[in-house]
Amino acid sequence: MAKLLFTLIGASSPGTKPLNTSLLSAVAERGGHETALFDTTFMDLGFELDTEVSNKISQFKKIDYDRYNLVRDSNINWKKEFIRVLKEEKPDIICASAMSDMFYYTVKFLTYMKEEGYDIPVICGGIHPTLQPDDAISHDCVDYIVIGEGEDVLLPLVDSILDKEDPSYMTKVPVWYKKDGKIVKTLGNSLVDLDGLPVLNYEFYDNRQFLRQFEGKVLRSGDVQTMRGCPRRCTYCANAELNKVYQTMEGWTGWRVFTPERFVEEAEYLVKKHKLEFFKFFDEDMLLRPEEDFAALSELYKKKVGIPFTMQTHPGTVTKKKVELLKDMNCASMTISMECGNNHYRMHELKRRYTNEKFIETINLVKDAGIPRVTALTMIGLPMESRKMIFETIDLARQSKPTHTNANIFFPYLGTPLGEKTVELGYANKTEIRISKFDASRTLLDMPQIDSEDIENIRKLWSFYVTWPKFMYPLFRWLEKDTTIRRSILSVLRKIEYAIKPFKKCTA
Repeated sequence: MAKLLFTLIGASSPGTKPLNTSLLSAVAERGGHETALFDTTFMDLGFELDTEVSNKISQFKKIDYDRYNLVRDSNINWKKEFIRVLKEEKPDIICASAMSDMFYYTVKFLTYMKEEGYDIPVICGGIHPTLQPDDAISHDCVDYIVIGEGEDVLLPLVDSILDKEDPSYMTKVPVWYKKDGKIVKTLGNSLVDLDGLPVLNYEFYDNRQFLRQFEGKVLRSGDVQTMRGCPRRCTYCANAELNKVYQTMEGWTGWRVFTPERFVEEAEYLVKKHKLEFFKFFDEDMLLRPEEDFAALSELYKKKVGIPFTMQTHPGTVTKKKVELLKDMNCASMTISMECGNNHYRMHELKRRYTNEKFIETINLVKDAGIPRVTALTMIGLPMESRKMIFETIDLARQSKPTHTNANIFFPYLGTPLGEKTVELGYANKTEIRISKFDASRTLLDMPQIDSEDIENIRKLWSFYVTWPKFMYPLFRWLEKDTTIRRSILSVLRKIEYAIKPFKKCTA
């Protein structure tokens, strides 16, 4: 038996229990191993999380973070805390997973561990090692990387490490490792059986990781998925490249689902075990299911689980029947990706195949079905985007009239088509992107047609531009500049927003 220490480092917001960490730890424990977690969610690492920025700009109803002890502690020294956990847990193996915007922060932690004399084998997996394997394995602190789905390979890899054997026999998915100063690459070609996976492990999370804000309330929440994968080729998303990695593997169809019975069994267990009041579905698009299959899922969930949930989808999969089924199974919130209000840019640069008219129609379908909250998800600061184009996105949000709208600043993930194009256009360089840590309030792009500050300031004033009368736009434009008097005026306006909500149509 081994002790595996999983790391959760960087940009996770309170209330999020990453699916890969929850699942891989469950796989390890089913195999007879012990697991522990090092979690930086409540440490101040020097950058703002998305939820923190969103609260500042009125994208969410405010909650009392202090009341629920959800504030990150700036007094915690991450180096001392990491060493404390290592001394206390005495792990045999470190399992680290990270997206590209947090990978180098993860490397920083692991490098410090090695420098302090902890010669613990490190396995890295997740999106970054899968899409950028050469970069991931190049770091001295990384001993093994797993490319693709890791559930079937974790146990035999752990056994190989413990027995000091050469893991060259790995055949499930590619595993790269270091031997005699060289990098050895195994070949794998199969995918996991989703229904055969163990139930998600929530046991090692801090209790605060169950607390999610929703509509000004704090609910005890779980994180689940009913499917895996996405067949689309959106240029800003890792799925476009993941499909290329997986398409050579046995059983790949672009996306796969848990059977309704398997998913509902897991959901029912988690609700009872952890007294959950709410779910966040992390499916890329759960409405991809055929209507008959989705109806079966809806019926089972309604009968055996029934707690409210939030989910996301693509306008192309939303139908009147499916939305009615979602309402019937107690869907409290749907997020629908708009991304950009410029038809041509969205279709040709983002590869999002729907019109503005289709997006408006989709929002109306959801509202007509009685789903309480529908969020239009947008991005700003896209490559080649101008201030005028950003306001096309604002205009589409105003026209479609969702109950909420979120604006996220584009991050150029390396390995994605749009991330690589960002580099080709000279808007950012690969070194800068690789070493950048996620910061929800900043853009990495330096573009000639729009200042970085303009992008960041428009997001700061997003709720006002989307929901207040247009005759006030000159005032908001003036307020974009950060001065003491303007901050004071902006603070007053936000208080008015929360007090009387004079023009609130899209945010709450």
